[in-house]
Amino acid sequence: MHIAIDVNDPSVAQKILHYLKSFKNEIAVDAFENDEEFEKNKQSLHTIYNSIKNSPENLHTLDTDFWDEMDSAIKNA
Repeated sequence: MHIAIDVNDPSVAQKILHYLKSFKNEIAVDAFENDEEFEKNKQSLHTIYNSIKNSPENLHTLDTDFWDEMDSAIKNA
């Protein structure tokens, strides 16, 4: 999973980076300032987001009931 965060305030950006780095080996943190690669990645993320958002598919949250039903189906298989 990738997460992109646009931050205009450097002090807020530092707080977010400090928090994320506390996860150590669980995540990799890459920070980019507005450069050509950043803009390309940003556009790519917006394109993916818009294609998902505007998709004719019906998206819904998978909740506990769904997982309980899946567990039951697996046990009964």
